[in-house]
Amino acid sequence: MKAPIELVEGGTMPRRATEGAAGFDCYARVEVELQPMVPTKVPLGFKLGALEHARGVGPYEVALRGRSGLLTKHRILCPVGTIDQDYRGEVSAVLVYLGPDLSFTILAGARVAQLVYHPILLPVFHRVVLVDETARGEGGFGSTGH
Repeated sequence: MKAPIELVEGGTMPRRATEGAAGFDCYARVEVELQPMVPTKVPLGFKLGALEHARGVGPYEVALRGRSGLLTKHRILCPVGTIDQDYRGEVSAVLVYLGPDLSFTILAGARVAQLVYHPILLPVFHRVVLVDETARGEGGFGSTGH
């Protein structure tokens, strides 16, 4: 499968760190100063084209995820974001610095996120009076005790 990508000036091609890596590491195109608890867009220096895939393959998303090392070493969170298959602008990651310092500088060229491609299911919704019941019922947000 081929994935067309356009590099923005100063951008770096996303790449897998190892043969077993599911995601493609993405790099900050510019230096960005993060303030504590302020979601900040970090441009990644590329635009994605549509996957050149075989007929019969349905829609897909590109998930943008944080890197575990960024969180564990520097307390920087990158919430998961979805890049729709028809978006053509420069891809950016949203980073949130959790402190404790007054700020944190992301240097140009730093690995800050990763791309992971996923197929998407598109169900046809149909309204019912009641949904089916399960043993779990309405329990959520930690209700199973695990």
